[in-house]
Amino acid sequence: MRGVEIGGHAHYICRKMLMTAKLPNGESLELLKIDDWDLDWQDQYQFAALLVLPKGTELSVTITYDNSAKNPENPFSPPKQIAWGRESTDEMGSITLQVVAADESQRELLQEDLRKAMRESLKKRLQSQTSGLAALGGGAIGKGGLVKLFDRNRDGRLQEKEVPEKFRDRLFDFLDSNGDSELDPEELAAGRRSIDGIMERK
Repeated sequence: MRGVEIGGHAHYICRKMLMTAKLPNGESLELLKIDDWDLDWQDQYQFAALLVLPKGTELSVTITYDNSAKNPENPFSPPKQIAWGRESTDEMGSITLQVVAADESQRELLQEDLRKAMRESLKKRLQSQTSGLAALGGGAIGKGGLVKLFDRNRDGRLQEKEVPEKFRDRLFDFLDSNGDSELDPEELAAGRRSIDGIMERK
């Protein structure tokens, strides 16, 4: 494949970003290196020429965070625990590499490989993010587990305000298909079917 552009995304406590490519011949390339991350650098950067990434290339990413008083960008003084989230005072991190097939005849193969990689990544993320719910007794998303766990007003639905903030984004982003800030039994059941499909459970 060929690399077209690259970009990083993180918030205030991120300090460094690095994506490297290890080529099959053993050569290592730094595709993106930022030693002093700034929130305003969330952008896409085009390579001067298409980057040749042959079959067998391994990509690796390292993102370093500093949630201490020594980090001048830390939004909290004194520092406090920061979790994953969409707000700039939460944290997240990714490096995105935009690619094209080296040859148009390889486009379908590249798309299929990317779909497989995305599915595996999503599977790992779901395992990680649902493990906390399972520990609380809410692992059975579509079988009433979450409703039993969080439904304070006992109406058989989950409103955003009923769900603890640490779980709210991930649940509603994934399950609230009609965007009404409420999870009804149909949405919960559909979410369970989706998760079972991704996790390849019967």
